[in-house]
Amino acid sequence: MSSVLTQEIVLDALERAAAAHGVHETEELGGVYDEEWPSWYAAHMAGTLADHGVGADSLKLALERAAAAHAEHEQSTGAKDADWPRWYAAHMTPSLAS
Repeated sequence: MSSVLTQEIVLDALERAAAAHGVHETEELGGVYDEEWPSWYAAHMAGTLADHGVGADSLKLALERAAAAHAEHEQSTGAKDADWPRWYAAHMTPSLAS
């Protein structure tokens, strides 16, 4: 039986993935932007969220959708969103929890 997936759980997984991905880009990719970041994040987050019944495929799709919506959000506000993980978590949790 899977436990309830909350926005805070998704946020924690996103923040952990972001920290690890920064190291990945620096150390393994030599500072090059990772165009495949949604797949990388999804694989990283899947282990954390497996107990909640969330797999890498659904995470990748949710990340891609959140990225597109977040780009529109930043364009509409005219500013970069420094707290993007919280925004992504709020956007992703409803689809992942259903």
